[in-house]
Parts: sequence; C-alpha cells; structure tokens
Amino acid sequence: IGSTAGYPLEAVFIYSVEGNLISSQNISTNKIELDISGLSKGMYFVKLVGSDKSPYSLRRFVKN
Repeated sequence: IGSTAGYPLEAVFIYSVEGNLISSQNISTNKIELDISGLSKGMYFVKLVGSDKSPYSLRRFVKN
C-alpha cells in the first residue's frame, strides 16, 4: 500500500475490523509504503497521524 499526504506524517497504524492494533510504524516523511504481505485476507483500517499528533486520515482496505 502506498500513499502521499499533503504534509509530513509521523506514524501509521493498521487495525483489524475488531479494532485491534495489528501494526504501527513511525515515519518522517509524507510518502509511505506499507508491506501487507504478512496480513491475512480480510478488511483492515489504516490511520495516518500527522507530525502535530492529529489524525490525518482513516482509510479502509481489503486484502484479498
């Protein structure tokens, strides 16, 4: 998964549909690449957090 934000990001979090934290990664750029090959098939949520600690985006994705 890849994304480019309009301003610097600080962290990215992946959650299961049940709300369990699956993965987190600290970042220091506005462009991210996530390796989801280790995830089981299903629906997940990705939360991007900006450098000011505020949530930038919450997106849903499905891994087939």
